[in-house]
Amino acid sequence: QMCAIAAALPPAQRRRLEVVVHTNVPIFHTEHCVFAQSLSNGNSYKDCGHPCKKHSLHLVDEQQQRHHVLADSGCRNTIFNAQPQSAAPYLGALRDAGVANLRIELTDQPGALVAPLLRRYAALARGEGSAEELL
Repeated sequence: QMCAIAAALPPAQRRRLEVVVHTNVPIFHTEHCVFAQSLSNGNSYKDCGHPCKKHSLHLVDEQQQRHHVLADSGCRNTIFNAQPQSAAPYLGALRDAGVANLRIELTDQPGALVAPLLRRYAALARGEGSAEELL
């Protein structure tokens, strides 16, 4: 769909498109604060001590997948899918369609994994390597 959208735009606008090519998709949002429930004796933002600012939290499902939990400024929680979604197989088509800006969204990936991931996406965006390296 993004290739079709890009093709329908004039070249100047096409170059301004930004496509998310790697992200951990939000699974759901909740008003319930998992941080306050799990890491404090409080019941709300008024008395929880804001453990979300000091700790990282994951929910583990029955397949042992670790889903990252983030709290927003309103103390709502977003749970992200453990497995990232990747548009790596489509990078060539996006490049050919004139898309010049790619976004990689990361939540809590270890620093040691970030640089190699970015290098692989950059190489693939230049037409080097294969999508399988990223999947």
